[in-house]
Amino acid sequence: MRYEKIKDLKDVAFKRLVGVKRHTFLKMLEVVQIAYATEHKSKRGRKPKLTVEDMVLLMLSYLRSYATFFETGVNFGVSESTAHRTTVWVENVLISCGKFVLPSKRMLSTETSKIEVILVDVTEQEIERPKKGQKKYYSGKKNVTP
Repeated sequence: MRYEKIKDLKDVAFKRLVGVKRHTFLKMLEVVQIAYATEHKSKRGRKPKLTVEDMVLLMLSYLRSYATFFETGVNFGVSESTAHRTTVWVENVLISCGKFVLPSKRMLSTETSKIEVILVDVTEQEIERPKKGQKKYYSGKKNVTP
């Protein structure tokens, strides 16, 4: 799956596939592009197999399905270690920018949050057992023959 293939999808289909809305993806892309440009200034060496768009997409794909890095790498045409390294790097860039942080557990359990109580009936129920014809299958005790 590459960004070039999915960029023309409708917004609903894009969110279903990637897991985030298109404008959120574009904001993530801006942050990662800036970090990538500052970190990779040199034009020397091998050209990367993944574009910045594909890097963000790889990270979101991994987080969405939690497939192995081997499987994610095969889907994007890179090695397992490159998939892992890319995912960790993009996650760290997005976390360090501060825009894409989930609320903490403490924030979710404030006094204003509504607590619901769910009751479950767990009383014991009799296990249905066959009443007739069981003797031919099971006698209850093993008979010892003399």
